[in-house]
Formats: sequence, C-alpha cells, structure tokens
Amino acid sequence: MLAYVAFEVRRAMRNPRFLVIVAFVPVLLYVAAAGNARHSHATIGGLSTGTWYLASSATFGVLAAALGASGSRLSAERASGWSRQLLVTPLSELSWLSGRVLVSVVVTVPVLAIISLLGL
Repeated sequence: MLAYVAFEVRRAMRNPRFLVIVAFVPVLLYVAAAGNARHSHATIGGLSTGTWYLASSATFGVLAAALGASGSRLSAERASGWSRQLLVTPLSELSWLSGRVLVSVVVTVPVLAIISLLGL
C-alpha cells in the first residue's frame, strides 16, 4: 500500500496546475486580503479580519487539495480503465481507500503549513 501511496503523491505533485491552485492561490488570497486588513480593527464574527482571512484561505487550500488529489481524478481513472487495472492487483479495496485518504492528507498538510507560517 505504501508504494501505491507514494505513486499517487508523486502523480499529484507532478501536475503544475494542481500545485498552483492548491498552494499559490490560497497564499495569494491571504497575502492580498490580510495585507489590506492588517491595520484594521474590524472584526468578522468576533474574529479579527486577519484571523478570518487566515482560516478562510486555509480552508480553501485544504478543500482544493483534498478534492483535486482524489475526487476529480476518480472519474478520469475509471474512464481510462485504471480502476479496473487496480482490481487485478493484490491491492485490496480497503487498502485502495486508505491510500486515497493518505494521499489527500499528505497533499493538504503542506498547504496548511505554508498558510500557518504566513499567519505568524
């Protein structure tokens, strides 16, 4: 299963469009929005605007990473026959599902780390 997870992580990280959407767009949103609101004392729902923008940018990045790493590719893999090919291998369905979840986690952690470091 670890070989499958490593393969899927490499495959996700090779896509430059995916990396731009997942890593750079949330960072740019946060930098642009929080830079304007840094000197403001306004609050949104009891939180400072900088904190609110940090949380919303992190949420956007995590959702984009999780859905892009696994969700959108499932239909493409099914159409290309990759899912049927995996059924022939000794990889069990539970291992496949666990691998997909681990890929999503591995892809989303760096996004959270980057945005959290920017918020410090």
